[in-house]
Amino acid sequence: MLLIIFCHICQYYDSEWAWWLNVGVQIFFIISGYLYGSKSIDEPVSWFKRQLIKILVPYWAFLTIAILTYGFICPANLSVTNVIRSYLTVGTLNGIGHLWFVNYILFCYLITPYLGFLRDYLSRYSLRRTLLVLITVFGIYSILSIFLNIHFRPGEVCCYILGYFIFSIQSRTQKDVIKICAYLSIPLCLMSNALFCYLKYVKGVEMYQGHFVHITDYSHLFLGLAITMCLMTCVKQVKANSMIAFSDKYSYEIYLVHQLFILSPLTLLGVTDLKIFNMIITISVIVIAGILLNVVSKRIKSWCIVSSCH
Repeated sequence: MLLIIFCHICQYYDSEWAWWLNVGVQIFFIISGYLYGSKSIDEPVSWFKRQLIKILVPYWAFLTIAILTYGFICPANLSVTNVIRSYLTVGTLNGIGHLWFVNYILFCYLITPYLGFLRDYLSRYSLRRTLLVLITVFGIYSILSIFLNIHFRPGEVCCYILGYFIFSIQSRTQKDVIKICAYLSIPLCLMSNALFCYLKYVKGVEMYQGHFVHITDYSHLFLGLAITMCLMTCVKQVKANSMIAFSDKYSYEIYLVHQLFILSPLTLLGVTDLKIFNMIITISVIVIAGILLNVVSKRIKSWCIVSSCH
């Protein structure tokens, strides 16, 4: 969460660090996949409905507030098409483009029961065959995505699948798979990001256009994987505390609101001439807004449950 916020702050100030801190979402996908890899889903339809409510209620609540605010302050940033596409999670508004994440995480949740079926099927075979099947799945999906221009780019989706099967293989083999993945991901990270740096800084290639965007995606995937595995190796002995509980409770809502105060027309990063003061104000408002959104979303969910019971 902190990486994502500081990435967008750096983007506001046009700092090159923005593109190197831009792995927070990949880390989030890996962690999400890892956590859901520990769960058994007996009723996929009911499970997915719960995920829809968990994701969409805060999203729609925030989106409604953002649209109303835009309508008063900067109506030129709104269009009927973009508003409709945003509510359907297939588009975003100017200044809050980070909401593409909602569409992707819902897709990852949709395929999670099928990942469970694949996990159970592969449990009958050797670890080598399991890895070959997973590599084949990644390869086929990546090729289809690149050449058929599938909406869901492979980098983020593969992060989720990686996280899912890292837990699955670890629980199956009783080995420290996280440490093994840390050792394997570091050279992959160095090689992929060396290629990225060569193309971007030596050859002057625009790495966020055309097929080069996939090189960027995979360099971020391996960087995010290396960071995640190294951090999980280092902090696995840390016990739960109030800070972890707070971040677990409010991280999604903070993610939803944060860019509104950083890169949108409502940015708070230019309210004074002091950058550090602006950042403190911005982060404080983001946290407060995230907590408020969490409270509002819980009220809406409770109201929906009561209404459905009647």
